Amino acid sequence: MQTIADRLRAATSGDIMPPRLNASQRAALKWAQVDDGNAVLEIFCANTGLLQTLADKYRIRACCLCEDEHSMAEIGATVPKIECLYGAARDLPWRDNSFSTVFITRSGYTKNRPHEIAQELYRVIKQDGELIISIPIFPFVYGEVPLIGKNNCNLPQVLAQELFILLKDAGFQDVSMRFSSIKYVTIVAKK
Repeated sequence: MQTIADRLRAATSGDIMPPRLNASQRAALKWAQVDDGNAVLEIFCANTGLLQTLADKYRIRACCLCEDEHSMAEIGATVPKIECLYGAARDLPWRDNSFSTVFITRSGYTKNRPHEIAQELYRVIKQDGELIISIPIFPFVYGEVPLIGKNNCNLPQVLAQELFILLKDAGFQDVSMRFSSIKYVTIVAKK
């Protein structure tokens, strides 16, 4: 583990720092099946750690959707190898069957029209592709559950079932919940 002094030395010497993953991204990455030649998308991208980690390991097309123009411009300026677009999850600016894997590692503005968002996610994922959503187990870690936008009160069965139903109604075939860490569970939905 690097200390603050190590990071400062690396930053001033011009060395490239490895991307930093948050706990949610580590939980999602644990279950991802990514390989060379895949196209990967992260929705509600907060930082590029997940996409940079994958791009450093594989030759992939890395894309992210930002909720605001400032984040999009910042990511585009600092990490030009990631295709970053600004938009809403209910109207994704990519063609049908574009991505092998789509990640949601943080909640976005999904309280409105979660069915439309789930259908859009299904639309952009290739056949045999997957949607990976990491969800915190405890409410103080995260305010709301991705896609359904409801408050996460220790991830009761009702919320998990609601999310499963939402994804199955959108067309996903194999939806499962996997425990990733002490803080996160991961929902994996296959097309």
